[in-house]
Amino acid sequence: MYYIKFTMKNNFFRLVDYLYYFSLAILFILYLFPGSLIGYLLYGDMGRQPNLINNPFGTSINHLFFFIYLSVLGFISRLRNKKLINSFQVLFCISILLEILHWIIPNRAFEYYDLFANSAGVLLVYFLFNFFLKKKLTNMNNFNIIVILLLISSSQILAGEISGVPSITDGDTIKISNKRIRFHGIDTPERKQICTKNSKEYNCGKEATDALTKKINGKPVLCKVQDKLDIYKRYIGVCFVEEVNLNKWMVRNGYALAYKRYSKDYTEDEEYAKKNKLGLWAGNFIHPEKWRKLN
Repeated sequence: MYYIKFTMKNNFFRLVDYLYYFSLAILFILYLFPGSLIGYLLYGDMGRQPNLINNPFGTSINHLFFFIYLSVLGFISRLRNKKLINSFQVLFCISILLEILHWIIPNRAFEYYDLFANSAGVLLVYFLFNFFLKKKLTNMNNFNIIVILLLISSSQILAGEISGVPSITDGDTIKISNKRIRFHGIDTPERKQICTKNSKEYNCGKEATDALTKKINGKPVLCKVQDKLDIYKRYIGVCFVEEVNLNKWMVRNGYALAYKRYSKDYTEDEEYAKKNKLGLWAGNFIHPEKWRKLN
């Protein structure tokens, strides 16, 4: 009987080990792939981040749950074999390092919210395991103290979110609860700006505004905004309706240009729209920034 219990216990930990290393490998593939691999598999679009779990916090919630799952496997595995790779310190460093690498990986973008979700998932499991294993947390070493300080500073970044059903000012500006939000990294034609398409003039500013209005369609929008307001007292942010990055969507469909003077986040989306002659690129137009100076 003892042998059977021992064998079952041994097989359980072996299964957990396999799941942990397999999940760790999947994590590295998803994070280091130059584009959204899940977005490509689900939608055929490597630029689209899928919101696998419907929630008001956007795609970062996927990161939180995956790192909770991975950390649980790692800490269970560590109950039997205390290896460096399944230690809390390594998991926490992985959660930070992989997101930082998005600064240099093509078609990926570093997100403070994803960084916070990754590290929060590891920390949550770490403290729960310590609690249930009745380990005292009062004698934490310096590393753990640094981790808590990082968590506190990250939570302050999360405070920079504004959500609600917006009113549309123009193609790159919305208002939520009397807070004006200018879309980061993009520039759309002004409301009275005239462009040409098929040798005919049309109001391209109104077209951009109408496209954004139709895309949002009265749904709640979540904007991740910077702390400081611009000179016009507007928040600068990246806004999402469901799982769709509206900044990116406007540029990729030719309704907006990448505002390269401030950001190169959407340069590739502009190239896509230009190559496929979408929106503004189907005709002739003056860059919105230049049009504003002339008018």
